[in-house]
Amino acid sequence: MTPPRLELMGAVIGARLAYNLMTTLKMEEKQIKMWTDSMIVLHWICSSAQKCKQFVANRVTEIQSLTNPESWSHIEGKTNPADLPTRGQTVRNLTQSELWWNGPRILTSPNQSEETDDNKVPEEVNIELKSSCQVTVQLAENSTDITEPVLELERYSKLKRVFRVTAWIKRFIANARTTIKMQGELTADELFDAEKYWIKVTQQQSFGQEIKLPKAGKSLNNDCKIRELKPFLDEHELLSVGGRLQQSNFTFREQHPWVLPNKYRYSEMLIQYHHEKVMHSGASDTQHPTLNKEELTRRWKYRQRLVTSFWNCWQRDYLLDLKSAHRCDTPQPTPLKAGDVVLIGEDNTPRQTWKLGKIEELFPGRDGLVISCSVRTASGTLLRRPIQLIYCLEI
Repeated sequence: MTPPRLELMGAVIGARLAYNLMTTLKMEEKQIKMWTDSMIVLHWICSSAQKCKQFVANRVTEIQSLTNPESWSHIEGKTNPADLPTRGQTVRNLTQSELWWNGPRILTSPNQSEETDDNKVPEEVNIELKSSCQVTVQLAENSTDITEPVLELERYSKLKRVFRVTAWIKRFIANARTTIKMQGELTADELFDAEKYWIKVTQQQSFGQEIKLPKAGKSLNNDCKIRELKPFLDEHELLSVGGRLQQSNFTFREQHPWVLPNKYRYSEMLIQYHHEKVMHSGASDTQHPTLNKEELTRRWKYRQRLVTSFWNCWQRDYLLDLKSAHRCDTPQPTPLKAGDVVLIGEDNTPRQTWKLGKIEELFPGRDGLVISCSVRTASGTLLRRPIQLIYCLEI
């Protein structure tokens, strides 16, 4: 505790005493006069408390709230009766001291004031001032317009962790800028923003010129390596693939996936993420999820449509040819006719338990061949069965 701070605490006690006297005796504020023998404390009381450090600022604020700073004056130490007991005075000296019993002369002579040099400010005053510095910021446009990454991807092995750390950093920055603080677990939107951030960083590092030209309303150069993709900037300011898929029924992201380079750390981590997602099933399975999204991933619906078209082609081209290859040129007419007595086959039952029946009517198919018939049993029940379950009696 420095001496100026101790003297300031003494001034706080004096201000509290003066306030209690004014409240108890119902005195006016102008009737109270305060003195201090510390020029440093007097300077603090008469200045703004916000300029001082926390310890001094709190006590100066209390003094200014209890008393009027204009009622404070300076008194020299040799005329301050409060200093006499601290100087080793004897009892005889105190009993004979006019200063101890009557106080300084300025109390008995109102017109007499203490001569002080107001322009003289002790150097110790600046010790308790808040340190401040002037910061000069020069903004310059970067010709490459590349965003500096907030993380080094080489220090991470999992893409999911990169997204989460980036989302936490972005939340911290947002909370520092606004009074409304976001709390709780990360949301899906925050993780998606983190994903878009890394896509943007990767695109700027690899396709900086291709991003600047569309922003300026210019077309890509003929030697541009992604010119055939007809790239454009979407609503997220990310480079997306153009083309004729916009006429399809796919979603917007399926029609226009994001463009990513193949030899960048983020692209490698993205492929590794989808490779582990399919349980290391191999390059053929990893390729599917990485071809749909960001020109590498998630075109699942499109793949399903391709699989369905493969089945249709197989049914149309293979099965039909297979059927024609095994078709007889002279099909044999069925020996069944109305009135025949037949056995009605049943699954999972012995042949000797099959019922006998009489064919009532035959039903041909589109090719004219009989495919089913109606059979009446001995109990009078009329059943309709395919000819594969009808067996002629060997009579």
